Amino acid sequence: MGSKEYGISVHIFRRDLRLDDNTALLNALERSERVIPVYIAEPEFSINNQNIPEVRHSFIIRSLNELDLELKEKESRLYYFSDGTEKALEYLIKETGAEAFFANRDYSPYAQKRDIKAAEILNSAGITDYCLTPDLMLNEPGRVLRKDGGTYSVFTPYFRRAEEHKVRVPLKCRYDNFYRSYDINPDKNIIPGGSNTKIEVKYGTEGLKTGSERNHLKGGRAEALNLLGKLAELKDYSNTRNIPSVKGTTYLSAHLKFGTVSVREVYNAIAGTLGYDSELLRQLYWRDFYIYTAFHNPHIFTGPFHRKYEKLPWNNDEKLFEKWCTGNTGFPIVDAGMRELNSTGYMHNRVRMITASFLVKDLHINWMRGERYFASKLLDYDPCINNGNWQWSASTGSDSQPWFRIFNPWLQQKKYDPDCIYIKRWVTELSDIPPSRIHNPDLMNKHEIKGYPHPVADHREESQLSRKIFSETNRK
Repeated sequence: MGSKEYGISVHIFRRDLRLDDNTALLNALERSERVIPVYIAEPEFSINNQNIPEVRHSFIIRSLNELDLELKEKESRLYYFSDGTEKALEYLIKETGAEAFFANRDYSPYAQKRDIKAAEILNSAGITDYCLTPDLMLNEPGRVLRKDGGTYSVFTPYFRRAEEHKVRVPLKCRYDNFYRSYDINPDKNIIPGGSNTKIEVKYGTEGLKTGSERNHLKGGRAEALNLLGKLAELKDYSNTRNIPSVKGTTYLSAHLKFGTVSVREVYNAIAGTLGYDSELLRQLYWRDFYIYTAFHNPHIFTGPFHRKYEKLPWNNDEKLFEKWCTGNTGFPIVDAGMRELNSTGYMHNRVRMITASFLVKDLHINWMRGERYFASKLLDYDPCINNGNWQWSASTGSDSQPWFRIFNPWLQQKKYDPDCIYIKRWVTELSDIPPSRIHNPDLMNKHEIKGYPHPVADHREESQLSRKIFSETNRK
């Protein structure tokens, strides 16, 4: 070993598919003579799993391909394992002689269990240096606490305390001490070490093909940087963010999910382009808050944050749920949102709130069913953030929409899509119907529209029932 702490170490890419401002990777490169760059695909998230949307796989694969090209420029390649963490670690331990393993910390229950298992495997092999580094958030969960050491459950005081911590400037990857291509035996296409271990490991990402993509949903760091370069177009974000028919948002959520850019890069780009008072920065803290809440309150993944709402009665009408899922409720803005989601893996944030509120407050269907459906469709699915958004809409979360304030989908669509541009884009049955009729529930109920259903519920009646249900539950 040379002057550095480790001879060979391994960096495991997860939600950090980039070289620049990758905290664990830079840590590994600083402390090691050589770093083996690795990506491990878990079998339950493979392309063969029908519960994972193709658009999510395509995003990941494009991002991996670009990461591999970046490594190729540094005379290295990405090692791609497709048999899961346990087999990959056992292989790497046996074949490489690595002395340390590095990864950025993730905070979901799944990720925490995975890291506990990984540490056990490494420890059993005598490797005690499994270095998990904070990178995912502006402030890791243990950093933002009340003065008494407790955690926050309301966003505004959390935000004020979190803002006290300075966000560091992003760091460039100027290192080149990756495992080199000329260190590899290209004939065997495996990390050198000698054994014939039966495990699929690719050197480079050739053969990993992308499927369907949308222009604003492409993976890869190049696209993420392209989107950062367009932030100046969002100078009117406070007004355009709620209008689903225009490109009034960053489209960076999936890039933050998979780490083609770091949250610090996004923060500094927003601050530098739009100023530190931009509402967009506040959205990054909302992202942090939901991860923070989930980490400190893991029970939210199996029920409401406020346990009293475990007693809420729910409607189990499967036909109604299916109509919501497929966008056939007769509520145009709801149907447009669900069809956009099903078609693209994306839904505008304002419409996400409307569709979620409608499922819970108008159809009285358990928010956890909606949460799971979104999880199966969203490109940018993050369990902590998805849960936080759903519990906000369901009025069961830590800092949620008050139960007596209920979105009126008719008023919401009239306010945010007055000309029905967004609605007609996705609900083509309404393409020849004037907006004045589309926004009028009485007319939508009264007249037949070929191929399009009447509204499945009366919003006024169902919102009153929802308030009654919540009120009675609160008194129990």
